[in-house]
Amino acid sequence: MEEKQDKKKATNECEDKVCINKSVCPKYNTKTEQSEIGPLTPEQRRIEAYEKRTESALFQKNLILQGQRCNNDEILYANKIGNYTKALPHNLLGEVNLEAYNIWIRTLTTANPEKFELIPLGGSRKFVNPQASYAYEMVGPDSNHLTIALAPSFSSAIEASEMAEDFWMALIRDVPFVQYDTNPITK
Repeated sequence: MEEKQDKKKATNECEDKVCINKSVCPKYNTKTEQSEIGPLTPEQRRIEAYEKRTESALFQKNLILQGQRCNNDEILYANKIGNYTKALPHNLLGEVNLEAYNIWIRTLTTANPEKFELIPLGGSRKFVNPQASYAYEMVGPDSNHLTIALAPSFSSAIEASEMAEDFWMALIRDVPFVQYDTNPITK
């Protein structure tokens, strides 16, 4: 009888320990036993996960597309002074090189990665991930289902106040806050 217990003990020594190799551990030696670690078998869970993902994708597909609104600055200002032109070449007045701007816009409509390499840049600064909008999100809504608030027009009071705030911050960036009441710039 003792011999039988010793034999059983030797064959089931993984039961009370963490098994490094589950395929040789008697506790996990069959598919049935491996599948009993939860309310669903792996196959049932795979099917349920697929159904949930399909339902979620269908829900996202059926959402109403709002569309991004435009403030029309690109049409209003031929020199594109109200548009995003960072990293493109500019003249001494800070106006974008229109040829480079048009190449950039055409490239955005193609989504061709090689064409992004041909966009003329103004200096050493490069675009930071200009193709991010072409990626598909696997969780949650697609980027085209999301919108942002309409940008203030270049000639609006909001834009003017934002520019004044930016210039003020640049002017006083080296003034410690505790000196605001005594520094000639902030006084």
